[in-house]
Amino acid sequence: MLQFVSCIVTLPLAVFLLEMLGLEGAILTKNYVNAAIGGAVLGIIHITIRPIIKVLLKVFNWLTLGLLFVLIDAGLVMLCSWLVPQYFEVPSFIWAVVIALMINLVRTVLKFIFK
Repeated sequence: MLQFVSCIVTLPLAVFLLEMLGLEGAILTKNYVNAAIGGAVLGIIHITIRPIIKVLLKVFNWLTLGLLFVLIDAGLVMLCSWLVPQYFEVPSFIWAVVIALMINLVRTVLKFIFK
Protein backbone atom coordinates (compact mmCIF):
# COMPACT_ATOMS: atom_id res chain seq x y z
CA MET A 1 0.00 0.00 0.00
CA LEU A 2 2.89 2.33 0.78
CA GLN A 3 4.30 1.87 -2.74
CA PHE A 4 0.95 2.80 -4.25
CA VAL A 5 0.59 5.95 -2.12
CA SER A 6 4.20 6.99 -2.71
CA CYS A 7 3.70 6.80 -6.49
CA ILE A 8 0.49 8.85 -6.35
CA VAL A 9 2.20 11.51 -4.21
CA THR A 10 5.54 11.55 -6.01
CA LEU A 11 4.53 12.01 -9.63
CA PRO A 12 2.69 15.34 -9.14
CA LEU A 13 5.45 16.37 -6.73
CA ALA A 14 8.07 15.58 -9.37
CA VAL A 15 6.15 17.64 -11.94
CA PHE A 16 5.98 20.56 -9.50
CA LEU A 17 9.65 20.39 -8.47
CA LEU A 18 10.96 19.99 -12.00
CA GLU A 19 8.82 22.93 -13.17
CA MET A 20 10.20 25.05 -10.32
CA LEU A 21 13.73 24.20 -11.45
CA GLY A 22 12.85 25.34 -14.96
CA LEU A 23 12.78 21.84 -16.46
CA GLU A 24 9.26 21.86 -17.89
CA GLY A 25 10.00 19.24 -20.54
CA ALA A 26 11.09 16.56 -18.06
CA ILE A 27 7.55 15.23 -17.54
CA LEU A 28 4.89 16.06 -20.11
CA THR A 29 1.47 16.31 -18.48
CA LYS A 30 -1.51 18.65 -18.71
CA ASN A 31 -2.09 19.16 -14.99
CA TYR A 32 -1.42 17.68 -11.57
CA VAL A 33 -4.58 15.54 -11.62
CA ASN A 34 -3.36 13.74 -14.73
CA ALA A 35 0.01 13.28 -13.03
CA ALA A 36 -1.76 11.76 -10.00
CA ILE A 37 -3.73 9.39 -12.25
CA GLY A 38 -0.48 8.40 -13.94
CA GLY A 39 0.98 7.90 -10.47
CA ALA A 40 -1.90 5.57 -9.61
CA VAL A 41 -1.17 3.50 -12.72
CA LEU A 42 2.52 3.52 -11.80
CA GLY A 43 1.59 2.38 -8.29
CA ILE A 44 -0.37 -0.56 -9.71
CA ILE A 45 2.63 -1.47 -11.87
CA HIS A 46 4.89 -1.24 -8.81
CA ILE A 47 2.60 -3.49 -6.78
CA THR A 48 2.20 -6.15 -9.48
CA ILE A 49 5.37 -6.30 -11.58
CA ARG A 50 8.14 -5.06 -9.24
CA PRO A 51 7.95 -7.95 -6.71
CA ILE A 52 8.33 -10.51 -9.50
CA ILE A 53 11.37 -8.71 -10.89
CA LYS A 54 12.75 -8.28 -7.37
CA VAL A 55 12.68 -12.03 -6.74
CA LEU A 56 14.16 -12.91 -10.11
CA LEU A 57 17.04 -10.44 -9.90
CA LYS A 58 17.87 -10.57 -6.19
CA VAL A 59 21.46 -11.78 -6.73
CA PHE A 60 22.21 -9.11 -9.33
CA ASN A 61 20.77 -6.45 -7.04
CA TRP A 62 23.13 -7.58 -4.32
CA LEU A 63 26.09 -7.44 -6.71
CA THR A 64 25.26 -3.92 -7.91
CA LEU A 65 24.55 -2.66 -4.36
CA GLY A 66 20.95 -1.79 -5.17
CA LEU A 67 21.61 0.33 -8.25
CA LEU A 68 19.93 -2.24 -10.47
CA PHE A 69 16.55 -1.54 -8.89
CA VAL A 70 16.83 2.17 -9.61
CA LEU A 71 17.19 1.26 -13.27
CA ILE A 72 14.33 -1.24 -13.00
CA ASP A 73 12.13 1.42 -11.39
CA ALA A 74 13.07 3.80 -14.21
CA GLY A 75 12.05 1.11 -16.69
CA LEU A 76 8.71 0.76 -14.89
CA VAL A 77 8.22 4.54 -15.14
CA MET A 78 8.89 4.32 -18.88
CA LEU A 79 6.44 1.39 -19.14
CA CYS A 80 3.77 3.41 -17.38
CA SER A 81 4.46 6.37 -19.64
CA TRP A 82 4.04 4.10 -22.63
CA LEU A 83 0.80 2.55 -21.27
CA VAL A 84 -0.98 5.82 -20.42
CA PRO A 85 0.52 8.60 -22.59
CA GLN A 86 -2.68 10.64 -22.26
CA TYR A 87 -1.89 11.27 -18.56
CA PHE A 88 1.87 11.76 -18.57
CA GLU A 89 4.91 11.16 -20.72
CA VAL A 90 8.56 10.89 -19.87
CA PRO A 91 10.67 11.92 -22.88
CA SER A 92 13.90 10.10 -21.99
CA PHE A 93 15.31 7.39 -19.76
CA ILE A 94 17.38 9.92 -17.81
CA TRP A 95 14.22 11.67 -16.61
CA ALA A 96 12.74 8.29 -15.75
CA VAL A 97 15.78 7.63 -13.54
CA VAL A 98 15.24 11.02 -11.83
CA ILE A 99 11.58 10.17 -11.21
CA ALA A 100 12.52 6.70 -9.93
CA LEU A 101 14.99 8.25 -7.48
CA MET A 102 12.29 10.67 -6.29
CA ILE A 103 9.82 7.81 -5.82
CA ASN A 104 12.37 5.84 -3.80
CA LEU A 105 13.16 8.89 -1.67
CA VAL A 106 9.48 9.56 -0.93
CA ARG A 107 8.93 5.86 -0.19
CA THR A 108 11.82 5.92 2.29
CA VAL A 109 10.47 9.01 4.04
CA LEU A 110 6.96 7.50 4.22
CA LYS A 111 8.35 4.26 5.66
CA PHE A 112 10.22 6.27 8.30
CA ILE A 113 7.09 8.24 9.22
CA PHE A 114 4.54 5.40 9.28
CA LYS A 115 6.57 2.48 10.64
